[in-house]
Amino acid sequence: MKQYAWIWHTDDAVYGLRLDLADGRLEWYDTIGCDCDDNTAEQTLAQYQQTGVPNVIPIPPSDILTELNQALKTTHR
Repeated sequence: MKQYAWIWHTDDAVYGLRLDLADGRLEWYDTIGCDCDDNTAEQTLAQYQQTGVPNVIPIPPSDILTELNQALKTTHR
C-alpha cells in the first residue's frame, strides 16, 4: 500500500501528516524538524472521517486537504 506525507507551515511552526494506508492510520506531527517518530496525534481513518483534524494541529492548507481526501477516496473504492 502507498504511504503519503505532507508538510506545511504557519507563522510560528512547521507541521506534518503521514497517511499510512496499510495500517489505516494518520499520524499528525507538531513542530517537526528532526528525524524522530514522536507524533503529536494519531487517528484511524474512521476517526478522521468522523472528527476531522485533531484539535492540537492547525487545519492544513486546502491543497493538502484535497490531496488527503483524494487519497482516502481511492482506498474506499
